[in-house]
Amino acid sequence: MIVKVMTDIPTFDRDRAELEVTKYLKDPEVVNYHIGLQKRIAEDPDLLTQMQAAAENGDGGNDQGFDFFQALFTVYITYVSGNIAYKSFLYEYVDLSFIPGYTIRQAVETVAGST
Repeated sequence: MIVKVMTDIPTFDRDRAELEVTKYLKDPEVVNYHIGLQKRIAEDPDLLTQMQAAAENGDGGNDQGFDFFQALFTVYITYVSGNIAYKSFLYEYVDLSFIPGYTIRQAVETVAGST
């Protein structure tokens, strides 16, 4: 494997190639993914060329994390702006004094020394 890494990536010297191979072999998720990919390539030889073409065209990108963040951010901004707009509308245009025990909460300044 070290020789293959050195031929695939000519900028790596032997020490760097050994380090990368050691890290690769210590990560079981990567090894299992690689084994599964090799099995899929053995079943469908065109899979590798399809993946390379998709990567060159930009179709094979993984934007799932960004899409989730964008959706979450949109929901958060909608919630905050809706909450502010609702409270502004409610306090400005709706008379809630008909509700027993309802009082408008207002900030009251307390002066030091007053009782």
